[in-house]
Amino acid sequence: MSEAALAVPVRRWRLDAAVTGIAAVGDRIAVAAGDGALRWFDPAALPKATPAAVPVHDGAILNLAAGAGQAVTGGDDGWIAAIRPGEEPRRLLKVARGWVNHLAADRDSGRIAACAARTVHVLNPDGQERLRLDDHPSTVAAVALTKGGRRVAAAHYGGATVWSAERAGTAKRYDWKGSHLAASFSPDGRFLLTAMQEAALHGWRLADAHDIRMSGYPAKTKSLSWSADGRWLCCSGAEVVTAWDFTGDGPMGRPPRELCPGETLAVIVACHPAHALMAAGFEDGAVRVGQIEDGGEAELPPAGDDETPVSALAWAADGTTLFAGTEGGAIAVYDLARK
Repeated sequence: MSEAALAVPVRRWRLDAAVTGIAAVGDRIAVAAGDGALRWFDPAALPKATPAAVPVHDGAILNLAAGAGQAVTGGDDGWIAAIRPGEEPRRLLKVARGWVNHLAADRDSGRIAACAARTVHVLNPDGQERLRLDDHPSTVAAVALTKGGRRVAAAHYGGATVWSAERAGTAKRYDWKGSHLAASFSPDGRFLLTAMQEAALHGWRLADAHDIRMSGYPAKTKSLSWSADGRWLCCSGAEVVTAWDFTGDGPMGRPPRELCPGETLAVIVACHPAHALMAAGFEDGAVRVGQIEDGGEAELPPAGDDETPVSALAWAADGTTLFAGTEGGAIAVYDLARK
């Protein structure tokens, strides 16, 4: 892959609200926005006019995740909702207080986890509440599900708590001082990683609770994405994307690979669904793609024309199309199959 700008076809749309999430749901792409609406794109049918907005929330969509054949959303109206392409949205559950801080969905089981205040709600694909988990020491900032949806993690002050997502049971607490703001299980379920307020990553090898410390970031890491083979964890939070190697006992003692250096901070990353390839969005609206194994990289045309930060990034299911959205409401679609 060349280090020069990659001349790929790009199509752009403009919304009247910030793009807050993008996710691949089957062969469609769901785009969530601050106006409370969801928009469906069909990569195979582009170009065409901007898809019609489907109202979902009374207020901004704060979270978007891809479940089993449906998009799952959390809003600042306190509702968790689900919507399938071509159907009307279904409101599943309203949290007791405030808004939905974060949610996760598992594509295999269809299970959904969402957090609000100190509570984690675990839902079946049809929206029935399966578990309500309240034993957390502080507000839960983020949740994660293992592949298959058997366990759920809650990130909070002082560490993370891991529960069974199938039945009520005893929680396992993983302690590390500080505020933990994001969470992700490795695809094989061996590790749990969190991003911290203190501009660092922390992790645990779940079998023995061994701590994994990853520091040196100039800014908070807000985005974590695993490579298709589960080997690499790609992270935002610096002017490069860091890729940590999780083979063996994990990355302790091994520096990360540094990919796609930019002029500003990388704020969001998205790994390719099949290959050791990742995309990164930056604070100035730049979008870059990089090969994790050999470090090859290229810059794509910017996501918008106003240099606002990239706020959402996702690959289509077949990996030939990349979607990017910005805080300024721009949507860019890159057709990498025709570079």
